[in-house]
Amino acid sequence: MTESVALPGDFHTGYKASAVLLPLLPSDGYRARILVCGGAVAERVNLDATGEAAGWKPIPRRNGSAAGKERLNTCAVVLPTGQVLMTGGVVPPEGEEIGVNEPEIYTPAIDWVSGTYRDVVNPLDESDRWDTVEEPSPVVRNYHSTALLMPDGRVWTAGSSIKAAPGNPVTAGQLKIHIFSPPYPAGQRPRITDAPRFVGYGDRFTLETPDAATVSRVALLRCGAVTHAFDSDQRYVGVAHRAATASSLEVTAPASAAVAPPGMYMLFLVDSGGRPCEYARFVRLGAPSQQVFTDGIGEMVAKLIVPETSSHSPAVASDGARVFLAWTGEGDGNLNVMVSTDHAATFGGKHTSGNTSPDAPVLAVCRGDLFVAWTGEGDGNLNVALVEHTDTPAPRVTGLTRHVVLPETSPFRPALTADEDGNLYLAWTGEGDGNLNVIISSDTGATWRAKATFGESSDEGPAVAAGECGSLYLAWRGSSNEQLNIAQVALTGPPTAPSITGLMHKRILPDRSAHTPALASRDFLSAGTGPLVLGWTGEGAQALNLAAPAYTAHYRKAVFEQESSDDGPSLARHQGQLLLAWRGSGSEHLNVAKIARLGKRLQAVLDLHARTRQLIVDGHLDQAGAVARETIQAYRQLATTADADVDAISNNLIVFSSELATAGLEAESTAAAQAAVDVLRGSNPMATEFVDWTFCNDEKTEAIGSLGGHQVTLTGRRTVATDEAPLGTALLDGTSSHFHTASFTPPLPATDLMEIVGLRGGSSFRVEFDAEVKDPVFHLGSLASTLEFLDLPVGTEVTRLSGDTGKFKVDGNKVMGEALQPPPGEPTDSNGSVRLSGLFRSIGFTLKPRFTDGSGKDGVHFQIGGMVSAVP
Repeated sequence: MTESVALPGDFHTGYKASAVLLPLLPSDGYRARILVCGGAVAERVNLDATGEAAGWKPIPRRNGSAAGKERLNTCAVVLPTGQVLMTGGVVPPEGEEIGVNEPEIYTPAIDWVSGTYRDVVNPLDESDRWDTVEEPSPVVRNYHSTALLMPDGRVWTAGSSIKAAPGNPVTAGQLKIHIFSPPYPAGQRPRITDAPRFVGYGDRFTLETPDAATVSRVALLRCGAVTHAFDSDQRYVGVAHRAATASSLEVTAPASAAVAPPGMYMLFLVDSGGRPCEYARFVRLGAPSQQVFTDGIGEMVAKLIVPETSSHSPAVASDGARVFLAWTGEGDGNLNVMVSTDHAATFGGKHTSGNTSPDAPVLAVCRGDLFVAWTGEGDGNLNVALVEHTDTPAPRVTGLTRHVVLPETSPFRPALTADEDGNLYLAWTGEGDGNLNVIISSDTGATWRAKATFGESSDEGPAVAAGECGSLYLAWRGSSNEQLNIAQVALTGPPTAPSITGLMHKRILPDRSAHTPALASRDFLSAGTGPLVLGWTGEGAQALNLAAPAYTAHYRKAVFEQESSDDGPSLARHQGQLLLAWRGSGSEHLNVAKIARLGKRLQAVLDLHARTRQLIVDGHLDQAGAVARETIQAYRQLATTADADVDAISNNLIVFSSELATAGLEAESTAAAQAAVDVLRGSNPMATEFVDWTFCNDEKTEAIGSLGGHQVTLTGRRTVATDEAPLGTALLDGTSSHFHTASFTPPLPATDLMEIVGLRGGSSFRVEFDAEVKDPVFHLGSLASTLEFLDLPVGTEVTRLSGDTGKFKVDGNKVMGEALQPPPGEPTDSNGSVRLSGLFRSIGFTLKPRFTDGSGKDGVHFQIGGMVSAVP
């Protein structure tokens, strides 16, 4: 730590004085300024010399009844308006219990229009000033007091030792709680009607508010953590925003954890009158949008050019056994449907309907049946019908039945999907107003109900897809900026008869398209659902694009530059594969291709990772925790494969750990972080087995065990014949808990151990394996000796994996442990783990105690593990 600016003269420091990080503002470059208060005069320090000179700057004197008084143990709280509230505190000496009970508010010198601090303050301006609120607290708040900002902008105050005395608060503390209401400007306060629960660094997200036109500030205020009247964790982080619609804001999250550390924040609005919102929303700010090394989108393979043409892209769907392709014919606009029973290698059995459409049709499978939807030619009405087909005498489509014409109209193609509960969802862009709509059928298309119209608009048709746990997603091209948007459709009611309450958690992607996007969710890469995939035609060269998992900040994009279309593509999942269909931009022929899966094991792991993310986004944390644990184990197993990229796997686990921590899954986050370390160090407990010691001879010079089914022999020799045996008491019962400690990597369950003895005259040991062992790991417990490896192959690295800080050390081929409690008492010695890199059949080492008094010998608990990589 470096001292940036010396503290001014006679000034209170430590926990008896309070300090606050003043608002960090994006237009100001998030430059840090700190207010230190509690003395008779408050000071402000600038830590960044790029603008105002770094150093301490006096601020105006306090006024009112609290002016000039020192406030030891005062609590300072940053308010949603950017002001600082001081409450509590006592006049020195603190044990006299003379309280300063009047709250004070400091207003920083901030120009909220420009979002910057004023270097020179206009005396007539109302900022950079102190105000005493002449409403004193009814009790004295001293040492151990607390003040926390509440979501409604009020401040919760509690605690205090009596006359700063330590001890049990029940007998010595102030038990009364009071809530202070800051004097915010009068009038109607803005409201937040919807906000995401999770936001990643750099994300642009939608915040719903009926007061979008009057909102002047949006800020994230970190949830408080107070101890000894001091909250070192609080911070006010302003965020950039703009009015997206009359009822929504587009907000940009901070780009870096250096500005806003990950964790829980309260999201506040402040209107142009300086009034904070009625109630903040809690938001968990997450890890940066790091790219996981892949998310399952491989190369395009098995492309098929179907000898049919259309002015629009076709629709593709799968019922699990068959793949269907539907399109409007070139010139006549008739609906056509074909079927494939060889996984989209060939298509046949075409049926041409008399129904026509000016745009492409869409397909969905519900309860095993295939449905088609389209916009009617001329009237623009939405149509839905059941597609009948047969496999005898050959696979073919036979016709359309149960045809329903809805009164709703659209100038573009609709979107259709079905969930696992048998509900069909039809989405479209409204005629005239361009608003997005969704309607539901719970009786396989016979009747339609619960129509919802949203405030979002588009000048193309939307895409819709059902996800896990009854979730539903909508994607569209924005009507004004052509950016891709994706949001979750809020559903309520029983799963078999849901209703729609609106859109929530909208994300605005940086990518743009001039056409309708595509969504796919179900039956991809694994049974059931998979990561949400978004497809679209890019701007400019109109290359095909895919992104997954599409509804998170961590999606990965694949661009297929060799393929282009002048219309939006369609997507479907079929037996663990993703199918992509489009109209070629040159020939107008229909194209269908498979997106290659990566290695089966790799893809399964990535699918679990993406599934965990989606469950977190959807708020199903219990399920997310269970899937996260499965994901971590799968990553560990993946790291044991011969061609595993352990650097990439470790990076994935680090990202995963951060995601889990952000979601509040602390135990799973810790497990992922440990797995990342294990994978990178090669000490993966899923891959590293440990010796099962089964025999020690009576002379205590030889022990035998097994590792991965292969024999391991440990022999020990004494240098001086009169010394004791080199092997101590063998611990062969499998009940030892000695290695149940964080000092060892990886930790062991109850296991057999051996005791090796460093003798006064010196002792030597050799471990021999009857098969090659890769990267052996030594666990050394109660080590107060120097262990030196002998005759290691050139290039072997001895790496310290873990151990007691400052006491367990590695120097070249030597491992040294300190006696933490020196003789004549029984030593409490060092614990730790080391790894040798390479393949071994034999390892020799010596053990020499690092002390000479007392018995002069050092008994060390010993265990060895590794990966058996070859048979004898």
